[in-house]
Amino acid sequence: MDKSTYSGSAVQLQVLVCTKGADGIQRVASRSYPRVDGVEYLVSWQIPDGDAPVPTELYRQDIRVVRVNSVGLSNNRNNALRCSSAPLLLIADDDVDYSAEGLKGVLEAFRTHPECDCLTFMFDGATKKYPDRACFFPVRTKGYFVTSFELALRSAPVKGKVEFDPRFGIGAEFSFGEEEIFLHECLRRGLTACFIPLVITSHKHSTTAVRMADSPELIVTKGAVFFRMKPYLWPLYMISHAFRVARRSGMRSGVRYCRLWLRGVRRYIKK
Repeated sequence: MDKSTYSGSAVQLQVLVCTKGADGIQRVASRSYPRVDGVEYLVSWQIPDGDAPVPTELYRQDIRVVRVNSVGLSNNRNNALRCSSAPLLLIADDDVDYSAEGLKGVLEAFRTHPECDCLTFMFDGATKKYPDRACFFPVRTKGYFVTSFELALRSAPVKGKVEFDPRFGIGAEFSFGEEEIFLHECLRRGLTACFIPLVITSHKHSTTAVRMADSPELIVTKGAVFFRMKPYLWPLYMISHAFRVARRSGMRSGVRYCRLWLRGVRRYIKK
C-alpha cells in the first residue's frame, strides 16, 4: 500500500531509501526516521516476497512506499529517482539512521550553496579519510571516496538525465562502484559538486567497498570502474596503482594486481 504525504510543493527533500524483500522492509521499519518539516522518506521496495504487507511502523504521513520488480541495487535506485518529486534528493540505504539535525543540515547546505547541483556529506562510523574543509570536486584528499548514502542532489539537473549504471552495485556483475560512476557522470555533464564536512547519518556496519578491501574482487571491480569512467586513460591508472602495490609488496604482487585489473576490463567489455 502506497502512502503519500504532503503536497508536492511542500516537500523540499526526499530521502530515497532502497530495500529488497521482506527482511529489507523490516530493516527499514526499524530505522530512525525523524519527522522533519519538508522532508519525506520515499522507500523503493524491490521484489517484495509475494504479498508481504508494509509494516505498520511505515504508515506515516511522511513515508511513502513504492514497489518495484527488478534486480540489482542500481535498478532500485533508478526507480527511486523516477518516483521522486521533491527538488532535493538524498540517496539512502536500508541500514542507516538519521537525525533531525542531520537532515536540517542537508537543507541548509543546499541553501548555503546555491551554485552546487550535488553535495556529498559524512557519516558517523566511516573509516575513510575526509577532507578537513568544504571543497569542490574533484576532491584531492588521498583515500577519499564517496559512499552512496553521503550523496544528495538537486533533482532538476539530474532526474531523467543521469542514472545509476545497472552493471554496478549489489546484485550486479560488479558489486560496488555505482555511486562513483554516477557522480562522475554528473560532473561529465557539467554539474557542480561540493563536499560538505557535515555528519548527516550513522552507519554501524562496514560498507561493501570496505568489506572487500583485501579481496581480488575489489581490484577486478576497480578495473571495470576505471574503464567505464576513463576509457582512454585507464591503463595509466592501472600502472600507477600497480606500481604502488609493487613498491609495498613486491613485483609479483604488482603483476598480479594488473592481471586482476585487466580481468575487470575484460568482464566489463563482454557485458
